[in-house]
Amino acid sequence: MFLEKRNISDLIVKYAVSSNDKQVILNDLIGMYDWSFDMDTEKLSFDSRFNYSVQILGTQSRISNTWMWAWANNQWEIPEKLLQMSYQIKDFGEKNSVLEFQQPQLKVNSQLNNHIFALIATGICNAKAYYIGNHENGSVAFLIDDEKYAAIDNRPLGLRICNVFTSAISQIEIIDHRLALIHYLEYLKLNVEEEKNTIFGNDQKKHVIKAEFNKNMTLRNIESVL
Repeated sequence: MFLEKRNISDLIVKYAVSSNDKQVILNDLIGMYDWSFDMDTEKLSFDSRFNYSVQILGTQSRISNTWMWAWANNQWEIPEKLLQMSYQIKDFGEKNSVLEFQQPQLKVNSQLNNHIFALIATGICNAKAYYIGNHENGSVAFLIDDEKYAAIDNRPLGLRICNVFTSAISQIEIIDHRLALIHYLEYLKLNVEEEKNTIFGNDQKKHVIKAEFNKNMTLRNIESVL
């Protein structure tokens, strides 16, 4: 059964902010620790302090300026068990007519690159977070798939939403800020209340955030509601 046709811009709207939320938590945890990866143990490590089971999503080359999906990487001899989420993205692309997910290798640009693919894949695969491991000739995109990974964010929810959302729309080209916020609030399991060009995110019938949008669906203002 084929689902609705999707494109990269639509998938960014749906997943970018929630995935960015996960990245903020990961970055606060690992800081500037060096990374290493052991193919045999399937563990991504940060300065020997944190070790997580991961999946390999793909690689990006600085030499050829291209992205390659891990399922298409025959040189690395990646074990099949590390390719499950990469194949999941390929399968999603076939079912939803997303050509970029079906092509083994693509030229990199602002909308097609390691971070964009990892953001989207984190959402589709429901991964804990993603990590881009940079090396001399490029980078490797990992999806953290470890039940022991503890995603803890102690910030007040309203402040968290405001910070994560404004950070996401400033760094990522998101064509519909309004819909992106709705998807993010739904990810956080908040109720969404819409009034003309205003959206409220509600937790147990109490307003947590209020956001106002322009007619072109770009953000005008967002604030935490105490």
